[in-house]
Amino acid sequence: MSKKLISLLLAVLLVFSMVGFAAAEEPVEIIMYLWGNECSQNQHVLDVLNEKMVADLGCYLTVKYLPWDVKAVQYPLIFTSGEEFDLAYVYASGSPNIQSLAEAGAIIPMDEYLADCPAILEGITDWAPTSYQGSIYAVPCMSLVCNPKGYAYRTDLSEIEVTSWETMEAYMADVKANTDIYPINGSASDGYTLYQMFTDSTKGWIAAPGIDNGSVYLVGESLENYTTILSPVFTDEFVDFCKLMKSWADQGFWSTDILAATNSAKDNMNNGISAGFLSHMADWTGNYGNVQANLGGVKTNWWSPAVDNDKVINGTGAEDATGISATSKHPALAAKVIEKLLTDEEYWMLFQNGIEGEQYTIVDGNVVGIEGADFGFCGWAFSNDAFVRPQASEDPIRYEYKAEWAKTSHTKPYVGFNLDTTNISTELSAISDVNAELGIQLLLGKAGDDVEGAVERYREQLKLAGIDTVIEEVQRQLTEWAANR
Repeated sequence: MSKKLISLLLAVLLVFSMVGFAAAEEPVEIIMYLWGNECSQNQHVLDVLNEKMVADLGCYLTVKYLPWDVKAVQYPLIFTSGEEFDLAYVYASGSPNIQSLAEAGAIIPMDEYLADCPAILEGITDWAPTSYQGSIYAVPCMSLVCNPKGYAYRTDLSEIEVTSWETMEAYMADVKANTDIYPINGSASDGYTLYQMFTDSTKGWIAAPGIDNGSVYLVGESLENYTTILSPVFTDEFVDFCKLMKSWADQGFWSTDILAATNSAKDNMNNGISAGFLSHMADWTGNYGNVQANLGGVKTNWWSPAVDNDKVINGTGAEDATGISATSKHPALAAKVIEKLLTDEEYWMLFQNGIEGEQYTIVDGNVVGIEGADFGFCGWAFSNDAFVRPQASEDPIRYEYKAEWAKTSHTKPYVGFNLDTTNISTELSAISDVNAELGIQLLLGKAGDDVEGAVERYREQLKLAGIDTVIEEVQRQLTEWAANR
């Protein structure tokens, strides 16, 4: 073989090796699903974050969103469709929850990959709530998670202070009579928040595993008797509550088309067309800046039956967690992405607050949003109290509540309990359909004039769907688990 031919072959081999090397160095895409609606500046912030991620990890992050109005339907589907993605928001009390996703093989054990994530292992010591059959299936956030629901309302529209169901009704009646603003101008999801407030209105009931806590869920009898499970739907209290909701609907406290509406009451309040919205404390206090900007500094207040009844529950970080999809092609990298977003302050500030000088500035230690900025990833699964700085856009009372609840909240008694849904998956699906069809109508006073008859039909459909089987199975597993704690 001539020297010329040998040189040519060597040159060709060098080109091929360089192409192969370049391909190997191509950044890997990590796809993550989050709840919420995409803000206009999210992608720009993500581009900046990805520059760091490519340099540090050799990968970049793509975020897909599950908008609020379709989340309930689409969230379970991402785990059953076979779609290839890497990370997703997962939680302990929903349907599907962490354990049911693990049992179904939709998310994978993370122990092997977390061994290479020392910052996560150092920061989190209690893995029971996100484990299943001895393996870790999700990384919890690193924050106190207390989310009692309540009514946030404008104080300039009525002098009535909301401190009870009765005063809430009086406030809304006053607003309705003297303004052209709906007291709660929201969407169907408000019905489920009202249900949460209803269950919080008793001295005993606490949200229990089994049925999605964003729906008409089961309850434990009390913190002390938490293994005794029941459905509030089969109580006289539920009938009375549905009658109250029918009365509120008839008085025009929300729009007649609320079941089909898509805009949230919070957005409508910020736009001056709702007197208030139903949500948890952090959402109310976090909306402070929007109120200042859009409503000229109007004062708002918030009432929560859970606070009144000493029923603020610390759900632990398992309520806001991140799991790795079984369809992920890069699970080790996915775990490192979680570590960066959760435990690296520079990444955390970018993901939670945006780019300093564009989305926010720091003034006297407070994060101050820049006017016109439209940013937010709904990244609760990466909350870390160690990095949190007060936001100028937040009502300062938030930190008073958090300090109080750090001392007085009750630890969720179901932490560490992993419900095996193998024997009740069919029933849970059927119950979800009944709740979405009949339950939400009752909770928003849209089931007709005969409330008692509508409740009875609802109960019959739940029984046909298998709610007794679900209650029996949940209680059986809970009793066995509690006996061996």
